[in-house]
Amino acid sequence: MLSTGIDIIEIERIKKTINRYGNKFLNRIYSEKEIDYCHSKSNPYPSYAVRFAAKEAYIKYNEGLNGLNFKDIEIRNNQNGKPLLYIKGKKKKCSISLSHSRKNAVAVVIGGKN
Repeated sequence: MLSTGIDIIEIERIKKTINRYGNKFLNRIYSEKEIDYCHSKSNPYPSYAVRFAAKEAYIKYNEGLNGLNFKDIEIRNNQNGKPLLYIKGKKKKCSISLSHSRKNAVAVVIGGKN
């Protein structure tokens, strides 16, 4: 069975949330690797937003959190920059696509499910 999930978010919304709640928000939503990756960018907010969208897209793909929390859903990049989806540290066999403009970030997760 094929399953998909998609999500879009305004980058400004994530920026405002990070500026308001700081590390409390970051540490609840993102893994240490994700935080390090986003902070390596001159403007980290699009990277945070697109990862948030990817987590939401995975939740839709997965038909709910089903016992997971946001930190269990992790986006890593391979050596070529391709995004990969990890759940509780294990690579998930699905495709993920991330993109953002100046204002919005979007993510799609697609793959087979048992």
